[in-house]
Amino acid sequence: VCDERGKAMEELIRGEVKNNFQALEIGSWAGMSTLIWAKEIKKHKGSLTCIDAWLPDSSMPLNNLLNKRDDRIYNLFRHNMKVSGVSDCIKIIRKWSDDAFPELKEQKYNMIYIDGDHRYTQVKKDVLNYMNLVVEGGILCGDDLEIQMLETDMDYTRANKEVDYVENKATGVWYHPGITLALSEIF
Repeated sequence: VCDERGKAMEELIRGEVKNNFQALEIGSWAGMSTLIWAKEIKKHKGSLTCIDAWLPDSSMPLNNLLNKRDDRIYNLFRHNMKVSGVSDCIKIIRKWSDDAFPELKEQKYNMIYIDGDHRYTQVKKDVLNYMNLVVEGGILCGDDLEIQMLETDMDYTRANKEVDYVENKATGVWYHPGITLALSEIF
């Protein structure tokens, strides 16, 4: 998490967390954002449920595909949580978000943070599945919305909605077209 995003995340959680705060993170990977949420949640005797398969998919670059061989990223995540002293407030669900949803669909969370698969079909499923698990007055947030739909070449965005990360040719800005399109349709 870069400094600007990290500070924004810290301010958000610090302003919202209260005793027994329950949070859900979809997409934890190495745990950079997890640590930001968990450090504050632990102070208030809350918990953070982390959903991630910790497995790369076929769209990821070769260096991430190598992770599949020996669980490097999953082991790094667990190590980061342990040495940061937050393991005891984290529940790990090692599944894809679609597979985890049936066991969580009756739960309620004060905050849900979505940063999983960035492609349109999965982003839309994650938001629609999990948004109803947020308590009234709670927070639904996520990562990687760099540009709004009206700021893009809409045809280009739609054509690339299942691509993780592309360049907006008109502006030179790199963005996640699946996130941009899914969120514009839902919200």
